[in-house]
Amino acid sequence: MQAPIRVKVVFFLRIGYNMENKSLVNSFRGLDRLRKENRLPFACKKKLQSLYGLTMRIIRPGVRIIKRFTTFLAILFLTGLITASESSGQDQPTVISNVKVEPSPFSPNNDGINETTKFSLTLSEPSTVSVEIVFFSNLVEQEGIRLYNGVMTDTLFLGDEKIPFASDTIYYTTEGVAGLNEFTWDGVIRYNLTKEEIQLPDSTYTYLIRAEDKDTDDQFKSRPVTGTVTIDSRPPVISSVSVSPNPFSPNSDGLNDFARIRFTLNGLPQNATVGILAFRISLDINGNPFFELDNANTTDEFYTSDSLQVPFAPIPLQFIKRSLNKENISFSIRGRRVLASGDIVDVSTSTITISPGDPVGTTYPDPNGTLFSFIDQVEGVNGSPAENASNTVEVRTAAGAVRVDVRNSLNLIVASNLPLDPPFIGNGVYAASFGPGPFDDGVYTYLIIAVDESGNQTQVTGTVTARSNPINIAGLQAAPDTISPADGNNKFDLSAISYNLQNRTGNVTLQIFRDSTVFVSNNLVRTLFSNTAQQEGPHTEIWDGRNDSGEYVSPGEERAYRVIVSAFDPQTFETTEARMVIFVDNLPPQALQLNPLPAQTQEASITLTGRSDPGDSVVVFLNGQALEPPALDPNFGFFEIQLDLQSVTNLVNAIAFDPVKNGPSYSDTLKVSFPLDITGRVGFFPPDSSVVRGLLARVTALVADTDKLLFPGEAAVMRITQRGLPLAGTSAISGDTLIFTFEDTLADDGSEDGLYEVFASMDITELGGRAEARAIFTVDNRAPDTARVEVEVSADEVAVVAEFTDGGVYPSVSGIDQGATEVVIEEPGGKLIEPATITWLDSNTLEASFGALQVAGLYYLRLTVSDRGGLTTILSKQVVSSFGPGQGRSVAFVDDVPARTQARIHFISGRGGKRITRAILRIFNLRGDLVRRLDVTGLIDPEGTSVSAEWLLENDSGSLVVNGVFIYYWEVTFNDGRTERIRKTLAVARR
Repeated sequence: MQAPIRVKVVFFLRIGYNMENKSLVNSFRGLDRLRKENRLPFACKKKLQSLYGLTMRIIRPGVRIIKRFTTFLAILFLTGLITASESSGQDQPTVISNVKVEPSPFSPNNDGINETTKFSLTLSEPSTVSVEIVFFSNLVEQEGIRLYNGVMTDTLFLGDEKIPFASDTIYYTTEGVAGLNEFTWDGVIRYNLTKEEIQLPDSTYTYLIRAEDKDTDDQFKSRPVTGTVTIDSRPPVISSVSVSPNPFSPNSDGLNDFARIRFTLNGLPQNATVGILAFRISLDINGNPFFELDNANTTDEFYTSDSLQVPFAPIPLQFIKRSLNKENISFSIRGRRVLASGDIVDVSTSTITISPGDPVGTTYPDPNGTLFSFIDQVEGVNGSPAENASNTVEVRTAAGAVRVDVRNSLNLIVASNLPLDPPFIGNGVYAASFGPGPFDDGVYTYLIIAVDESGNQTQVTGTVTARSNPINIAGLQAAPDTISPADGNNKFDLSAISYNLQNRTGNVTLQIFRDSTVFVSNNLVRTLFSNTAQQEGPHTEIWDGRNDSGEYVSPGEERAYRVIVSAFDPQTFETTEARMVIFVDNLPPQALQLNPLPAQTQEASITLTGRSDPGDSVVVFLNGQALEPPALDPNFGFFEIQLDLQSVTNLVNAIAFDPVKNGPSYSDTLKVSFPLDITGRVGFFPPDSSVVRGLLARVTALVADTDKLLFPGEAAVMRITQRGLPLAGTSAISGDTLIFTFEDTLADDGSEDGLYEVFASMDITELGGRAEARAIFTVDNRAPDTARVEVEVSADEVAVVAEFTDGGVYPSVSGIDQGATEVVIEEPGGKLIEPATITWLDSNTLEASFGALQVAGLYYLRLTVSDRGGLTTILSKQVVSSFGPGQGRSVAFVDDVPARTQARIHFISGRGGKRITRAILRIFNLRGDLVRRLDVTGLIDPEGTSVSAEWLLENDSGSLVVNGVFIYYWEVTFNDGRTERIRKTLAVARR
């Protein structure tokens, strides 16, 4: 038998192991180390140098390992450095197997979680083990830290490329035992250039494990093992956290019930797709349906391979529903995991049940968090039949995790692990919905916790406010609750409507409707204001008994009107209402009746009796002097009063007012006299040179300033002309009064305004025969208006030019009362701005200037203009400012509120230099239902700074909407891709 070879010269042979093609490379760095340590005999050095040309340096590998090693052994044998020995067999290299590094990545950042990683490996015999971190460049720096600087003395095959490297030992010459060996690493290298301990920065590093057996000859070394280990000490990043809407209204009414907590995750590995599971229905031998894998749509490896590789193994799995199913589908995943000891154990998930009620995209994590090295099979597939041909489930890895919890003010969890949209798969943008409640009003704290696969954790907290309790409208009342505005006596003409807004700010609408018992939306007569922001606290608004057209409601009658105050919360979309009734009494009292008195009497004092409506107040006049009011019977209205006659002809008359001062109701005039000489004149009603407002049905004339009752005579006649033309009507006599009744009552809408002339002719013997008289009166019911309003807004001032018109043709009362005309600007918060200067350019044209507006937004120009006849009109014009601290804020508004035949809705951009490229207007009712969608991109102005839409009060089906409050919602896109949204309300009161 051939004697075994013994190596007399001891050297280390390091071998690089290529994982792709299993090729080996070598170096003789061990020889160089022996030379430096003076462990190589001098004779050996010389012989190597002289016979083979070797020097004590690292030999560049260029020849295959087997060939070079054989050649080298042959040289050593021929030169006598290797001799035969019969006493010992050739030593075999140590075998390194079952190498694992767990966890990887790990996180040496002093947070107590995964601070170290554990290297485990199995040795075939006791050996000296070295573990090194490999560097592949001559100068190695990371984040300013110099890790290594030296000559690349070894080479490794990485793929097909042979790359030089240098290394630092991280676990130096550990004495390994046969079998399982384990040790931990804290991410520190200790034998670098500076001989200092350096904590490696985050990165993925290549490790190299070598083992040298401990036989006496120390000749052979094992094949080196390479792999990678990752350091990840940075926690994930949670950014761009927002909550919308905030506040929200979690009361399960379908409006703002959910608050969406949105955030962005970075610094996490993406969950990788393992494959798709698909299930289908099959029939057993008895014809009963059951679920089984649908091979045509299931990833092949799930049923054709026993070693489906899972990325980043070992790792948990995640299941995501990708199609609808009508019944539950249950299954589990089974696989095997290689333990640190090298043993293999079977593992499986708990049962995963795909529920039909869950939406597509629902994530089903394995509650056990089972770690897999690979998947072996899918088992336990079962469920009830479904109509779907294929029910699919996506299988992903689950590296890292995120959860969102919500706590109340007592720090108690009210919502745990909120579902994410989309399902969590690593870095990305997510949203968690908190709702729908019910939850108590208050501030809630949400906690977002993100953990990466290294155990690094980040958490972010914030608050979200729940507001479900509606705005409260308390103490709604009107003072007085009965008014009589149409009689023009300036008494009981106004009602002060007051209320208290409680809980929070709201957008308030105050409207007046007809009827108190039957309420329909088209009974709307007046909107005092609509969708006006008001703060908490008391508020008062005046109603003058007019409708939205400026006309008095219910002329000549009594009617009840319903007052409705509604408060809309724009944050929660909740609306609260309060109602009450105001009575409008425009019905004059019935004619006052006076019982006859003797024409002459010798008594100095006589009693006058009469009757009026119960509840009226009566004033009796004796010779034009008012007497103490008599007491009226509350049930029947009878009264009596004592008259102290004077030594002349006594004229007695009376007037009556109802409780709201409607009237007066005139009685006939009674005359009681001691016989005296008779004188007199003809007097008119309306009086000469008077101004009439309101309706006018008749004109009267009688003889006044006389102590005797004088009658006009059968031939008496009265004529009335306007601009020289006679007006149609009839003359009649009633007692001592001549009455002209118009064929058409003079209207109070301004169409009959003008100057009227009255001529009366009476045949009165006592006054010497025919008595004639003339008078004029003016009818003025037309309020002043604006002919032109121009507003120019700049950064420094607001300039206003307003031209007014009275429309009158009667010089005595026409024209603008300049002293009674006011102009102010109302800020968005309701504060009034007075003008800096006011100048009248002529009798009808005003010029006013205001200082710079402090905040950009929507303002209102208020004009109060009066004519010389005493009529006043209040006008309002919207003004948009893009200057001030609010620059960049776009605004939206409606031309006329309420909308009667159409709504002109505007959007004005506050984004300077950006053009509007697309504009969509949506109309919703207060329930949130979409009523109308208008694409008005074609109506964008040429500069791209504004857009207007015209809504004809129709829904998408072409039907007219009912009256009420609606929400208009602008969605406008600019040329930089940004989209801006504005939501407001408007009132509709169709005619």
